[in-house]
Amino acid sequence: MCIKKRNRGLHSSFTLRKISHNESIQLQVFTHSPNLKSVELVRTGKVRRAKLYYLLELFGKAARIKERTTTRKKTA
Repeated sequence: MCIKKRNRGLHSSFTLRKISHNESIQLQVFTHSPNLKSVELVRTGKVRRAKLYYLLELFGKAARIKERTTTRKKTA
């Protein structure tokens, strides 16, 4: 889950959060790093904040985010 995104030119980064063995792990990844091979967007969530710091304290079902559903307009 991406907690925050920081746009600073070559120093742009995003922070990922993962819960493993009941421990929260945060990983800051620089966007223009040569070690970064690819980034895949699996799904998007419906949130009203830019930085999701409130999720750092939550675990399990409380940390879930509603999925954003997109609908296509029918063209005649």
